Amino acid sequence: MRLLKRELGSPIDNRRYTAAVRFFQAGPVADSLYAGIRDDEELSEHRDWLERLWGEYEGINPDPNFVSAARSQLNQAFWQMYVAHVLRENGLDLARPPDGGPDVLIKNEEGKTWVEAVCPRPGTGRDAVKRRPRGGGLYSLDRRAICLRYTAALAAKSKQHEEWLRRRVVAASDTYIVAIGGAELVDSDLEKGTPDIVRAVLGLGEHVWKVPVEQGWHAVERGIAEQRELQNKNLSSVATDGFLTGCWANVSAVLFAPTRIWDRPSPAGKDVIFVPNASASVTVREDYLGFGRAYGISSGELHCIDLRVRAAKAQPSA
Repeated sequence: MRLLKRELGSPIDNRRYTAAVRFFQAGPVADSLYAGIRDDEELSEHRDWLERLWGEYEGINPDPNFVSAARSQLNQAFWQMYVAHVLRENGLDLARPPDGGPDVLIKNEEGKTWVEAVCPRPGTGRDAVKRRPRGGGLYSLDRRAICLRYTAALAAKSKQHEEWLRRRVVAASDTYIVAIGGAELVDSDLEKGTPDIVRAVLGLGEHVWKVPVEQGWHAVERGIAEQRELQNKNLSSVATDGFLTGCWANVSAVLFAPTRIWDRPSPAGKDVIFVPNASASVTVREDYLGFGRAYGISSGELHCIDLRVRAAKAQPSA
């Protein structure tokens, strides 16, 4: 398999991140992406990047099968390591979770925050996330399908959290964040108005123009249509307002980034979108993480706190 080489930026120094076990292992693998990066010397910089992430993550990795599982699901393993990397780079204190628990544990003065990472796959059939040809070299992307992948991931991780509660791996008073990666979903990095992850949890649709007929065009206002549910391939309704209704009350927030192995956003966390769940049993502030972009609704209006701008202003001038 031949993959396109892309520049990652500054050279990677792996001396500080030497792991006891190498991330890439020899032998047959099920994931062609894994095989391509492992075996193609033109992709050695990407291989070094993943080895560095593993060197950082190995000390807090709770899964003894993590390296072997990466051979069949490289993007999932990458996303899990990347989430830990971004959190650590932004000053958060990470500890090793217990076996069989969430992927990442943040410890701070306020208590424990658990982070579970998931990288949804495109799906199949009518609900698959794929480019749809429109002729003339043009194509469209079904944003409905992307939102359905996000809601399915959240529903699954909410249910998994209930099992951890039952087994007392986590406590009901702990913060729980689901980290969703878009690496498996084509064009998940393309935003059309409101980011899809925001639409999938806050019941929002497309941007619209409001034209008061009696006042004329000078009174036009821009807004966002409400869209509380979507239909899946079985014509069943799927709620997209779970953070408004308490549907996922055990999920404190969702963290999202479309980042792929080829990407190295700088500063770390620049690519992250954070959406707190105002109806959660354990809530967090919109600036809880302190980086990326945070979205929420107040007084019926969607707002965004761009912590990237705040971070840039805090940088000392040259």
